[in-house]
Amino acid sequence: MRLFQTAVTLSLVALFALSAALPAHAQVPVAEVTVEGLLRTLGGPGKKSFLRTAPPDAASSLCAGQAGAPAKPGASPAARPDGPGKRNLEVVPYAGDTTAGVNLKVQFAYSSDKLTPGDRELLDTLAKALQHPELANDSFAVAGHTDSSGEARINLELSCARALAVRRYLVGKGVAEKRLSAYGFGSQRLLADNSPTDGIHRRVEVRKAPE
Repeated sequence: MRLFQTAVTLSLVALFALSAALPAHAQVPVAEVTVEGLLRTLGGPGKKSFLRTAPPDAASSLCAGQAGAPAKPGASPAARPDGPGKRNLEVVPYAGDTTAGVNLKVQFAYSSDKLTPGDRELLDTLAKALQHPELANDSFAVAGHTDSSGEARINLELSCARALAVRRYLVGKGVAEKRLSAYGFGSQRLLADNSPTDGIHRRVEVRKAPE
């Protein structure tokens, strides 16, 4: 039954995407709909329901709004301007495909950085794994990705908002803040062999830092 419902939902999303480009008289009436499908169809392009954040750094894709500054080889952490004796956290570098990593199906609400109940359940498991003795001494990049629907600039902002939301959630579950850095890639790193607008690209990547 669940497999059938999933297939119906996916087919409806595809139908909504098609119907959005058709005049009203050419659209096929549908008997079953989803909230996400209706939002995608009726909301119009560019509708995003997330707290606007700065786009990621153009060179590194690092998201703003988190403690730390890019670490320079051989340099000691610089003093923060918010008080004497305080130090910046070093940024966890994003290593691309050169280190161990996993793409998690953290889907969020449509066009939002709000975690769904299923997302939180998945991240609860991730938080436990990151605090396991085998991983407790490692650091990780948390990278947000989107599909190519909508404006590229907005997708970059959204990918950062989502990566930061995941980072905050993991920290709230006990993962040390200094072990996590958030990155946003928008639709720049699409998964192979899928349509650019496919929702499968909407994901969060967790990538181990190089040793």
